[in-house]
Amino acid sequence: MADLAIRGGRVVLHDAVREVDVLILAGSIIRIVAPGEGDAAETIDARGLLVLPGVVDAHVHVNEPGRTEWEGWVAATRGAARGGVTTVADMPLNSIPPTLDEAAFDVKEAAASAGALVDYALWGGLVRADPEALRALAECGVVGLKCFLCPSGVDEFPHLDDDELLPALRAATRAGLLVAAHCEDEGIVARATAEARGRDLRAWLESRPIDAERVAIERFAAAAKVTGARVHVVHVSSADGIAAVARARRAGLDITAETCPHYLAFDASDLDLGPLIKCAPPIRAGARARLWEDVLAGHVDHIASDHSPCTAELKTRGND
Repeated sequence: MADLAIRGGRVVLHDAVREVDVLILAGSIIRIVAPGEGDAAETIDARGLLVLPGVVDAHVHVNEPGRTEWEGWVAATRGAARGGVTTVADMPLNSIPPTLDEAAFDVKEAAASAGALVDYALWGGLVRADPEALRALAECGVVGLKCFLCPSGVDEFPHLDDDELLPALRAATRAGLLVAAHCEDEGIVARATAEARGRDLRAWLESRPIDAERVAIERFAAAAKVTGARVHVVHVSSADGIAAVARARRAGLDITAETCPHYLAFDASDLDLGPLIKCAPPIRAGARARLWEDVLAGHVDHIASDHSPCTAELKTRGND
């Protein structure tokens, strides 16, 4: 007998939406059956409702502790639950302190356990080769480490430069941790920024070209090959970036990649939205259709929100 039966709902399956019942035992789905079939100790009446798997969002920034005026765990996870997200994995930066060691992990874990309304996991941060801190984070249960290959925009979370990347990946590998990276090449971004004209969103797009993403992914993959690291590329914004990941995978690297809903929903024709559509890497001209092709072809491992709120005043600054 099942512990629980969800009956009467329209269940979203991999290939269709059907009126079937879902039987659950010890927290796991054990059977999907015709309406009324199977016995269960408890029943949920789902008539008139859609029944679908909870979404795991592997890339969010909740900002608590430290920047709760931007958002905190209660508000973030209430929104997640309303959107069908039942697990969030919180990134190490934007909160203060950033999750760089055991003490910072404990501070964030206390905030999350007090406020989260859905399941959660925590990422640690990789800002230097610190074997002791990384081993401690692994023992705390972080799902991986996040690093930046260009300035993060957060003073308390420095990026890894060329001299620091290999030692940091070696330390992470010894700790048994996956490393996720924001891949934009610092030098290319700096040069493109110097050459960009104006302060509008088109200038922002020009300051962070596709080559910056592709080159950084190739550098990250090369470092992973040398160190044997398991690596993941966050928020890939272009088909060129996905192609760089695919080349690394064909070469035998343990590498995965994600893209985000905003890259699949918007393109450069939406730039009149101004700062509301500003992100890094940016929304690009001609990228959306090719990214959808990669998603549908299975070249993208998952889609994550990169949910990263701030105050309305900060987000709309310059929108005049």
